[in-house]
Amino acid sequence: MLDTPSKVQTRRRMEGARLLSRLTIFQISLILFLDSFGVYRYKRRLERDRYYTQAIGPPSVVSTSSPPTSNALASSDMATTAADKMLARYSASKLSSLTFLSHCVLSKVAVEVVVVVVVVVVVVVVVVVVVVVVVVVVVIVVVVVVVVGVVEVVVIVVVGVVVVEHIVVVVVVVVVVVVVVAVVVEVVVVVVVVVVVVVE
Repeated sequence: MLDTPSKVQTRRRMEGARLLSRLTIFQISLILFLDSFGVYRYKRRLERDRYYTQAIGPPSVVSTSSPPTSNALASSDMATTAADKMLARYSASKLSSLTFLSHCVLSKVAVEVVVVVVVVVVVVVVVVVVVVVVVVVVVIVVVVVVVVGVVEVVVIVVVGVVVVEHIVVVVVVVVVVVVVVAVVVEVVVVVVVVVVVVVE
């Protein structure tokens, strides 16, 4: 079964879409520019040919001794009409291609813009998450440092109290020992004095 013109056009557009998917925006823009320039050059060439055809007629009917005949004028009109039809057909074909390319460019630009927006959003979210994590870590470190400092102060106070208590106990023991020794010495002195008195 032969392909219909619509199927052929659809297949060509699918092939063009696959080709465009491998091109960059700059390459597609260059293609659009070259196609537009090609339409312009083709139009200029047809206008030039039509101008010369209207001016001197086809080569087969040019005469140096007499003005153009009715056949020459008819041929000139036919050539002009054919050139106009050819230009219209070529311009319509190129315009369709350029319209399709423009839609593809817009689609590709839209996709790339969406990708860029998604990447920017992801980067912003990652940066925000990193900043939040850093702030939380800093707060935890500050809290730990403060708690450790308070614990150290408490430990120092407790150790100081314990040391003072031990010093007080030692001082009390030393005082008691000194008092006991003094009492014992006094008792010994009294006993010695009594013994000496008795002996005498």
